[in-house]
Amino acid sequence: MNYDQRMALVKEWIKSEMLTRFTPPSGIDTKTALSDVAETVNASLPDSKHFEYYLENLTKFIVRQSRTRTLPPARDFQIACENVAKSLSVSHSAPTQQADTSTYLRVTVARVRSGQAISDFWLKHHAMEELLTKTDLTLVELQPYIDAHARQQRSTEGEY
Repeated sequence: MNYDQRMALVKEWIKSEMLTRFTPPSGIDTKTALSDVAETVNASLPDSKHFEYYLENLTKFIVRQSRTRTLPPARDFQIACENVAKSLSVSHSAPTQQADTSTYLRVTVARVRSGQAISDFWLKHHAMEELLTKTDLTLVELQPYIDAHARQQRSTEGEY
């Protein structure tokens, strides 16, 4: 993904996720503040084909850490990006012990690796994090399921 594609994703993310939750800060031009945040997020997250997943986790982190409903400064976004990138990279490379893995996790891993359907429960925030941290499954292996789930959600949004 090139710079322009990433920036387009980040700007769309800011509009849809950040500006719906936070108001722009007073005392600074809104476009300047949003541009600073977009540049910071783009520069601080790793280049990955899972960039949108990083943004989704960044949203959760920023919302949990914010103390007001004013858009946090770019520095807070940089710190959040570092934390999200670190937590996701650790969850993908952490050694696991198969003996400690619960049966439901082993069954889900086996289904993913054989290309079988899995519950959308595993594609939601905490469940996916548990699946990635407690097994040797990677985000790359889950990507087809994440993509299918996203397509399904987009198609059902128009129904209401």
